[in-house]
Amino acid sequence: MASQTSPGPKEVEVQVLAPLRQAILNRPKALNSLNLNMVKELRKLFAEWEVQSHINTILVKGGPKAFCAGGDVKGVIQDVAAGKKSEGLQFFREEYKMNWEIKNLATPYVAMIDGITMGGGCGLSLHGGFRVCTERTVLAMPECAIGFFPDVGGSHFLSKLENNLGPMLALTGYRLKGLDVLMSGLATHMIPSDLSIAVEKRLQFQCGHALTDVSHTDGITRVIDPGQMVHDTLVSFQPLSAFKTEIPDDSVFLHINEIDQVYGAKTVEEIIAGIHNQIQLAEEYPNPHYRDIKKKFWEGQLAGINKGSPLALKVTLEQLRRAGEANMDLRECLIMEYRMLQHFLDGPTFKEGVRAVLIDKDQSPRWEPATLEEVTDEMVAKYFEPAEEELELPLAKDILRGQAAYKEWYRKRFIENEDADAEQQRARL
Repeated sequence: MASQTSPGPKEVEVQVLAPLRQAILNRPKALNSLNLNMVKELRKLFAEWEVQSHINTILVKGGPKAFCAGGDVKGVIQDVAAGKKSEGLQFFREEYKMNWEIKNLATPYVAMIDGITMGGGCGLSLHGGFRVCTERTVLAMPECAIGFFPDVGGSHFLSKLENNLGPMLALTGYRLKGLDVLMSGLATHMIPSDLSIAVEKRLQFQCGHALTDVSHTDGITRVIDPGQMVHDTLVSFQPLSAFKTEIPDDSVFLHINEIDQVYGAKTVEEIIAGIHNQIQLAEEYPNPHYRDIKKKFWEGQLAGINKGSPLALKVTLEQLRRAGEANMDLRECLIMEYRMLQHFLDGPTFKEGVRAVLIDKDQSPRWEPATLEEVTDEMVAKYFEPAEEELELPLAKDILRGQAAYKEWYRKRFIENEDADAEQQRARL
């Protein structure tokens, strides 16, 4: 199975830096795209690190060009084509479970989203507490262009964005870059890329202090919170550009009012009509400088949305509508997405998109249905119906309860035994 190929021993490297643990994605030729073995290894590492009391920060990074460009959807489609749908499903099932587990980590989780971050890379980063972008970050959810939908919790983090930025990103695959990732709220912090190693070293040093009590001159002993320590460290490296009040010409936020209006429409057809209208308005813009900027932006929006499968576009808009109107939490979104996934695997759209973009690479998908007009409301509704298999995710409170029990077991099994052994050794001396 393509998505289960035996991984090299270093597809996920581990670096131990005192109380800081690093998981380093190491598939540079695939832009660090996740395969099943990598997801399993990451889940295992996160679970182990979460319960060890001497570890107080988890950091995930990629390199050199990408944090993580997505998941192994090509392998999944090849599995399905070979009659191994259950094996293809396993990748997504494990990935979605990992997304939920990241969301519920009590240990501060830092994702260094430097470089290309797409699809599964967003799932690996955006559910954590600290999402650190750089000027090199390129973040996108381009699934509609392969006949799919923004999964890995995209229902959750896209529907939460203000000014209808979520539908815009989902339908067009638009690439947010650098400072825009921070301004959108998808990143929590920004650092210069050439200081990333310095940031890691500072985190290692500072988080070491979070393990111990600090006595102050007022006689009060306080415990330093690791999460606050991580935040303070990241802020200290934040570049001055992150505090600019003037919007750069290449920023998506130069068009945010129009985006809010256009992507607030109820149908994909209305959105496309709105884009055409913005192109016309741009041509009439009095300032020639901004006329060119606005026209280029909205023509790019039209090109992006036209790349998408008509069916995937309509399903995606409905996906975000349902998640937003019901204020669904991440767990509910992932369960919904797992149902949607199975329906996409059963239909022709996802397979054709992967064939055209990732396998044959002719970039000429033959979509079924071929036009938006052919996609009915009934077709869209079927993608949200119960599927053959349901995704089982524990409630957040059950995860916390399980973590507490496991930490207590771990403390008794290892830490107290080590203390007892040390005491016995001292007694023998």
